[in-house]
Amino acid sequence: ASTLYRYVRWNNLRSCNIITQLSPPLPSLRERFPAVYEPASLDEYPFKQRLTIKFAAWAFNLLIRTIGSTLQFEVEGDDPRPAIWCAGKTPIFAIWHNRIFASTYYMRGDSIVVLTSKSFDGEYIARFLTIFGFGTVRGSWSRGGVGGMVEMIRLIRAGLPMAFTVDG
Repeated sequence: ASTLYRYVRWNNLRSCNIITQLSPPLPSLRERFPAVYEPASLDEYPFKQRLTIKFAAWAFNLLIRTIGSTLQFEVEGDDPRPAIWCAGKTPIFAIWHNRIFASTYYMRGDSIVVLTSKSFDGEYIARFLTIFGFGTVRGSWSRGGVGGMVEMIRLIRAGLPMAFTVDG
């Protein structure tokens, strides 16, 4: 039987210094947690709101990709993300609201899970985040906040990377 190897990958870094021997290969986070990484059903919304949600997700996707491609990111000092990931730890990121667009572009494809509001606005935010490879858990202070936090804790314990906006 052949031995299977997998490189642990984080952001644009191609591999860690650690090569993990796996047998058989582990499923991706998307395969293990499809409800987190796929858009939710829009059945509960009226037709007009469904169109608005889809259009807003498309528009934000285009806007973030356009603006993001013009940004230059610079990490001062050592980037701690590869070391955290390679050590088998679960990273938790703190993001400011006024940096969401840039953060979305910079951390795209990293399978980071974020808490989004259980509202109409939260739905289109969740949709454009999933386009960029983020996972979403729904909840806010006024609607489903406790359930959202319980789900976030469960997912952190399962090893999913998380991000929170720390300014409210």
